[in-house]
Amino acid sequence: MSKASARLDRWETMQQRALWTLEHADELPPRDTIEGMRSQLRLWHYSSSGAYTTWSVILPVGRNARNKRPVVREVVWDRGRDRGRAISGVEKLRLRSKGAPSIRVRDAEVAWEDLAPFMEEATRLTAAPPVPRRKDIRGDRYGIEGFRSMAYLRVEWEDEGPPEWAASITWISRLRKLLISAVNARA
Repeated sequence: MSKASARLDRWETMQQRALWTLEHADELPPRDTIEGMRSQLRLWHYSSSGAYTTWSVILPVGRNARNKRPVVREVVWDRGRDRGRAISGVEKLRLRSKGAPSIRVRDAEVAWEDLAPFMEEATRLTAAPPVPRRKDIRGDRYGIEGFRSMAYLRVEWEDEGPPEWAASITWISRLRKLLISAVNARA
């Protein structure tokens, strides 16, 4: 295998690991902040020129559900940095990092009264018809995915999205801003 091929293989492996991490925020450490809780919604923004970021709404379940506040878990993958690392010939860094993606996880509580209207609206969303996907996506990608009682919901779009989705995309953008605000307020 050539050096160039090995570098591309490293990049593909790292990218697969990072995407799995972004999609499974509730399985990442720290686990103590989300003990007794389960993911309900996941939003994402995969920047074409920067980081890939997801926000998972994690709700309390079980007997103590009323005593706990929902948590937003933000997971950020520094894709540009990792692409440079994987493609470069810097072997020391590759050996030290073992191909682990550059991931940052931050948690913050969200007030029920702020989140409840969004959760109610999310139950009214239906999965939109798929937009024909181009093989070479160059724009930013956004999406929302539901779990548990909202498992039917998974929508992804590029840039502004289709005009017929405008109302839903605006609503999802407002929810994303609430989640970002909660995480940034904690920082």
